[in-house]
Amino acid sequence: MTTYIRNMQHKFSLLDLPLVYNFSRLSNSEAAGLTKVFDGTPVQVEPVNVDKGVLWTQVDYLPYQALAADIQPFFKPLAYALILLRAEGYPCVFYGDVYGIKGDRPCPPPCGGKVPDLCLARKLYTYGEQHGITRLGSLV
Repeated sequence: MTTYIRNMQHKFSLLDLPLVYNFSRLSNSEAAGLTKVFDGTPVQVEPVNVDKGVLWTQVDYLPYQALAADIQPFFKPLAYALILLRAEGYPCVFYGDVYGIKGDRPCPPPCGGKVPDLCLARKLYTYGEQHGITRLGSLV
């Protein structure tokens, strides 16, 4: 993927599927650690800056869809915090996680309806230099 990004001169958007699958793997593991959640992901290898292209990260886990990734409910707030409060990449918030899903298979908004609060936190507080400090496998 990184070769393709470079060959296209960073002029397109990319859904970071490896990150989505890392979220799924971590949320389904008993001894998961967050220290390597971004390892091998496009957002780690080709982070966005002013003279590069756009990389998307998304928590896309909608059941019954082609890109469904089984992310456990307890992990969804962590996944959203990681993508919304990280400087690199452009986060993509799933509509159903903000407003819920209606229809034949309804689902209420996850995270206790707090995804809009995380979006507001990004808008208000994610400016300036980012310091990523990893002390334990469960803290980033």
